[in-house]
Amino acid sequence: MAEAGKVKCKQCQSMVPDKRFCGSCGHGLLKYCMDCGNKGKCDESCESASSSTTLNLKQFQAAKTKQRTELISKKNNNKQSKQSTSTKSTKERTDKVTIKVGLMVRDKGVLKKQRGNWANLSVSRSDSADIVFKLAIEKHSSLDQYFCGSDDYLLLYPDEKIVDKIPSSEETFTVKKYKEFLKEPSYERVKLYLCLEVDFMSDNVPKTYLEKQEDKKIDDYFNSNAADKASDSDDENIENITIVPKRIEVKDDVVVINADAEAKTNLTEKNYPCPTCRTLFSLMDIETHADECANNAPNMPIIIDDEETFTSYNEEAMMEQMQTEPREETQGTGRVLQSEEVREIVQTTINSIEVKDNESINLIVFRGSCFKDFHNHFKKPWRDRIAAKLCIKFAGEVGRDEGGGVSREFYTEALKEVKQDYFCGVDNAMEPLLTSSHSIVDGKVKSIGHLFASSICNHGPAPNFLAPWLFDYIVGGVEKMFKVLPVELDRESQLGVMYSKVYQASTIELLKEAVVCDDGYAVFQAIGYRALPRSITLQDKEALLRTILLKKMEPYIPFIESLMQGLQVFQLLEPIRSNPDVFRIIFCHSDMLLWSYEMFIERLRVDFAEDGSNVKQLQLSCYRIFLEMCELSFHSENPPFKLGSLLQFVTGAESILPSGIPQLILKFKPPCAKRNNGKDCACLPEASTCASILIIPLHFQTVEDMFQSFCEAFSHVKMHGFGRS
Repeated sequence: MAEAGKVKCKQCQSMVPDKRFCGSCGHGLLKYCMDCGNKGKCDESCESASSSTTLNLKQFQAAKTKQRTELISKKNNNKQSKQSTSTKSTKERTDKVTIKVGLMVRDKGVLKKQRGNWANLSVSRSDSADIVFKLAIEKHSSLDQYFCGSDDYLLLYPDEKIVDKIPSSEETFTVKKYKEFLKEPSYERVKLYLCLEVDFMSDNVPKTYLEKQEDKKIDDYFNSNAADKASDSDDENIENITIVPKRIEVKDDVVVINADAEAKTNLTEKNYPCPTCRTLFSLMDIETHADECANNAPNMPIIIDDEETFTSYNEEAMMEQMQTEPREETQGTGRVLQSEEVREIVQTTINSIEVKDNESINLIVFRGSCFKDFHNHFKKPWRDRIAAKLCIKFAGEVGRDEGGGVSREFYTEALKEVKQDYFCGVDNAMEPLLTSSHSIVDGKVKSIGHLFASSICNHGPAPNFLAPWLFDYIVGGVEKMFKVLPVELDRESQLGVMYSKVYQASTIELLKEAVVCDDGYAVFQAIGYRALPRSITLQDKEALLRTILLKKMEPYIPFIESLMQGLQVFQLLEPIRSNPDVFRIIFCHSDMLLWSYEMFIERLRVDFAEDGSNVKQLQLSCYRIFLEMCELSFHSENPPFKLGSLLQFVTGAESILPSGIPQLILKFKPPCAKRNNGKDCACLPEASTCASILIIPLHFQTVEDMFQSFCEAFSHVKMHGFGRS
């Protein structure tokens, strides 16, 4: 065993201290070996210590080349394996592309593209028009709370044509084919548009869609009866009709015969289709042929999209219905509901609408400009979509909106201002004021809808002064409005006169006499009605009446659409369309939201003093005078004030609230001491609108005195507001 601190010299085999040279023979010692302690070859068992691992330059270069080759080969193999495993997922990813879908709206009679209303739509290259349409509706509904996906929309090309076929071809639309047609470098440049069907159907929009639908209906009719026409050629009604086997079609402003003929004629000499057989004729021949064809053709049914039949129109009955009580409501069992039950249904429906109770907006308003202050607050872009509870404070008044009384007072005054400034007509069935069209641009009409929704959802009064046809349009658009033909038509206008003549015509002779005149041609041109006046039949009567009404309602549509945007701030359109009978009571005139004297007495709770006391005798005497005053204010023709003014003084609203009938409390104030001049007390009645409490003094001796005192109290509140009377 080697001694500590010594090593064995390889030369002389002697144990020497661990130094650089051997002290015995002078030979230089080798460095230590990893195996035996000496880095030289010290015995036969230590072969690795003496072998050198140093490579020359050529060996090093060869080793490095081999190492790098193996590394590159390994990387290539890994990349190929990854590509082979992800080929399917890569194909799926590349099949998805992004296109843009915008919105078109009608503005001043023409369709215009809305700026900034784009939605990036992820679709497949092979998606059809129906799939793109559904995805676009879902996308816009999720991005814009004012976009109502339940409305009837159409998918349009940028040139305002329906997306059905690839332009200038008969190929069915797909995203890939349309991109190839556009020759765009990327799918992100592919743009389509959504448009309301009612906007597209306007007479200012190109008639390609209308013509296509009408041609389709007429073709179906003739194709289904072609065999009968050929076999019954001797029938005098159809003997002169010629079935043309080679149809003439119009494509891209070029007349094409049978779609196989190569010869194409430019429309420099324009031909016109016959309304009956659809054959093209020159302007010189079309009138003669159309008259003969219409007289000899069998009666063709007018196909109307709405399968429901029209309610028979009777002007006197409609006017009588508007002035009498509203229609009775029924449950699923067919039982007629009483007014109290209907009010409970309305109350339950209104209270089920969710409002952000955890959020509230403090709004300071001035008397006389309630709606103006409301509009100025919410017209700011960061506030126009806020649906929260309003806490109102009238400027310069001490009243606090703790129980909702101040808010009810605000909504009542604001609705009166809106009714006076933006609506006209019969008090209980008012139409939009057309001279307020500038208010659509500055957002005031949208604020009106916002005010309506806020009042309904925050337990305020109902805006029950709209015309029934206006509410019908909100519920279901134009088709819903036509189910009961409105009578709000200007009878003195050219359209109104023609409407009356067409409606009163009971025979084909009277109908043709009404329309075949200068006024008839002018009206047909104004409304865009395509049929010739001489070829009209009794079956066209209802369609003609509908078209005239649509032309009359056209100026009101922008106002109503903007109003609906305001209602959508509280997401109120869906509940309205789901419960039209309930909300008709809220938006249109209904006796169910009007106070009656009996209902007022039933909801009134009187706080009397103890029995047998002198104070109670005074209270009973004053209460008798109060009841007589209320009865006169309700039943008398010209009272000093109506019962609604008293109820607004007590509750903040003239009518019954849709959210429920409040409990009214009557209290008495003891008489004050005589004043310095020796006269009796002249205190005025007081009220708390939040708690619906009315406090009247006991010094009244006659009904006239109480009437005068209440009139002064109303005047003080109107001038000075809460806490100043």
